[in-house]
Amino acid sequence: MKNALVTGGSGGIGAAICRRLAADGCHVYIHAHRGVEAAQTLVDAICASGGSAQVLAFDVTDSAAVAAVLTPLTEHQPIQILVNNAGIHDDAVFPGMRAEQCTGDRRNRQRIFHVTQPLMMPMIRSRWGRIINVTSIAALTGNRGQVNYSAAKGALNSATKSLALEVASRASLSTRSRPALSIRR
Repeated sequence: MKNALVTGGSGGIGAAICRRLAADGCHVYIHAHRGVEAAQTLVDAICASGGSAQVLAFDVTDSAAVAAVLTPLTEHQPIQILVNNAGIHDDAVFPGMRAEQCTGDRRNRQRIFHVTQPLMMPMIRSRWGRIINVTSIAALTGNRGQVNYSAAKGALNSATKSLALEVASRASLSTRSRPALSIRR
């Protein structure tokens, strides 16, 4: 059984991803920070339908908190599927945007680093893995009132491509419309 982690798994998109991964036979770690109760309800539903899941609660912007939860999990078996889905947005038209609204989108970029980095080497050692970074059409087309959000998601698109190139000797890059990282056995 493969282990999968979905950040922001307690939200709408994340919950749908969790259900699908569980239906495909994965043990799903459902991440939540503020939505722990919703994540537990989802775990209960997945387990009631014969799947395997559990809640992981941590703040993805806190690298120490992330490491404290993820490091023990990967000591004996890697998390081989990572879906970076957690994110925030704080919309405002650019002339009225406050500096802290842009800082919030810097945290969107930090989230990916804090969660992906501790999972990368265990995934590489297992010689199999998938990393899916959920972005937004706003990264490609822009969106009124979302200059900060569009910039953060555009940066994530670029980071995804660069990460895939870094591990190319151990991985194959999918050329589908959404970038994916595959580490071969």
